This record gives sequence, structure tokens and C-alpha cells, in this order.
Amino acid sequence: MRRILRFALFGVLSLAIAASAQSLSGVWETTLIINPQEAALSDFLDFTTDLTMDYEVGGWVVTSVSKLDDSGWTDQTFAAVGSFGAWAINANLVLDPAGAFDTLLVASGMTFGSVELSFVTLLQDMELRLLVSGESSTDLLDIAASMVFGTPGNDVCDLDWQGFDFGASFAFCCADVEAAIWLPSSTDLILAVSAEGITLPDLPWLAFDAILILQPDEKRLRIDPTFNFGEFEACIEVYATQESKSADAPDAPLVLGDIIIDGISISCEVGGITFTGTSFWGDAACRFVPDEDHPCDFPNILSGKEKEYWQAYQIATTDDACCGPFAFDATVFFDDEGDSLFDVALFEVNMTYDLGEPFTCGIGLDHDPATGLTEWRIDFVVDW
Repeated sequence: MRRILRFALFGVLSLAIAASAQSLSGVWETTLIINPQEAALSDFLDFTTDLTMDYEVGGWVVTSVSKLDDSGWTDQTFAAVGSFGAWAINANLVLDPAGAFDTLLVASGMTFGSVELSFVTLLQDMELRLLVSGESSTDLLDIAASMVFGTPGNDVCDLDWQGFDFGASFAFCCADVEAAIWLPSSTDLILAVSAEGITLPDLPWLAFDAILILQPDEKRLRIDPTFNFGEFEACIEVYATQESKSADAPDAPLVLGDIIIDGISISCEVGGITFTGTSFWGDAACRFVPDEDHPCDFPNILSGKEKEYWQAYQIATTDDACCGPFAFDATVFFDDEGDSLFDVALFEVNMTYDLGEPFTCGIGLDHDPATGLTEWRIDFVVDW
């Protein structure tokens, strides 16, 4: 209870500060998560709050992002965006509230004529890295070059040279060509020439991407097929993959295989209500619990779940719905190994109510037919 009171006091003070500064804006998002099936109080009740504040002064925007949960203050980030004369500056400082420095990232750049220069400095885990880059564009030629300093993984603030690369892109005959030269500090010179979107006159839906790689002791040519069946507007979307084998000369030929249908989705709006149904039985790019570093690749409403479901149906209100400040969505998920009727695996319901500027509250429920209510969420958002 003391933790909740501390968070409440923190929110009240934040609102008071926001009210006293005309150039201060931000968002305070708070979520209370109740896990009914957990016996211990520490597991039964979870609490998270994110406070984002933007302060504008003298052409600069200074941002503070504070993250807290039931264990305390977990993350603090400061950012500043502005300019000194012709130089644009973007700085980001990440701190561990426990007392440890995390990351400092400073990016700066300027433009004169058709040339853009940029410098990016990263200080993280006692390692210092610097990226210096420049690019220029004309009607006939685009060029870019960069140099990297600082060795990753050695816990030393040095700026030893790590590599150089130079690239150019231009139109040649019937294709757009890109040429690049890499000179890493640890390997020999690498030269690559590539072209994308090489089409055949009688097959406009088929194109090829080619890349030729030259090294002192090796030369390889790789060709990848791409397919473009055009854009169309319809309430039905089909998820398909093309099973082919790229040409990787001189070892392998180019093989065009089958077109495989991995799933289908339908979505339509009727009277302020959107209905969505998605079925996906293909091989998704992720076969693990999704997190910030590995987002799930399941399509549409199947994305972002902690468990794999192959089918889901959802109804949700839109801005044109009948209910004014009230909005909701309800989703039912199916798996292929469920014990309940029709393999129903999860019911998810979310409701929000706009209390008037700047307050919004919401509630969400997750119900597993096999185990009962698994999660109850209460959200409160202040946007000023």
C-alpha cells in the first residue's frame, strides 16, 4: 500500500509542476495489473507508471521519461533536441536509478549546399564509439561515406580506427546500380556492386536483385527473385510466401519454387464497429515469447501475444461509433491444442472512457476458459 501511495504522490506532484509551466507538456500513463491466480501479494498485484514530460525553451525540446513499477524507480531517460547555429543536436542520456550510468548518445549534423555531415558519439558500458559520415546528392549521382572509431566489447574508452566505407548509387542502362567499398580494420578490402528491380519485359510481376561481391581471394554473384502483384484495396488480405532458392554463383542455380498461402484476414466496418478475423498457419519469423528486442511477426491481431494462436476474431469501436467517449474491443483467440469447445484459448476485452481533456481511463480483462480470469488491467492516462 505504501508503494501505491508513493506513486500517487509522485503523480500529483508531476501534475502540479505541469500546471505551473506553460511550456511544459507530457503524458502520464499508469497501469494496475491484477493477477487473480497468484497467491503471493507481490505476484498478485503489479503496478507500472510512465511519465513523459517535454519542456520547450529557446528552440530546444528537453524530454524526461521516468519509468516506475512496484519494485521502485526502474529507468530514467533525458533527451534534448535543438540546434547551435547551423549544427543540429540530438542528445540522449539513459540512467539506472540504482546509481549506475547506462548510455550517452549525442548526434550532431549540419548541411551546406548538397552535402550533409553527421557525427554520432556513443558512450556505453565504459566504451566510446564515434561514427563520422557524410552524403551528397545530385541529379545523376548519390554518394555517401563513413568512418567508425572505437572498439566494441573491450571496456576501454579508446577511439581506434575500425573501418571505412564509401558508397555511390546511379542509373546505368535499365537498372539503378549501387556500388560500395568497405575497408574494415580486420579484413581485406571488399567491393560490392548491386542492382535492384531488374525486370523482364513480359513478366512485370517478377523482378531480380543482384549483387556482385569482389574480394582479393574471392568473387561471388548472388541473384534474388522478388514478386510484385500490385496494390489493391479489399477487405480480404492473403498472407503468402514464395519458396525459392537464390542463385549464389558459382555454387547454386536460381530456382523459383511454389507460392505458399500462409494465412488470410478479413476486416470490415459496419456502423462504427470494425470486425476483424485473422487465420495464420504459416511459419512465423518468431517462435519465442516476443519482447522489445524480438517483436513477434504474426500478422494483424495475432501479433504481440505471449502465446502462439493461429486464429482470432475481434470487434472494436471506431471514432464513428455511437457511444461518444466510450470505446471497446473484444477478441477471442484459438489454438490447435485447446481443451475447450472449438479450441477457444483466450478471451480479451479492453474498454476505455474519455473523462474529458486531459483524462482517459480504461480497463482490460484476459480470460482463459481452462483456468479462468488470468489478468485484470486498470489504466489511467493524463495527457496535457
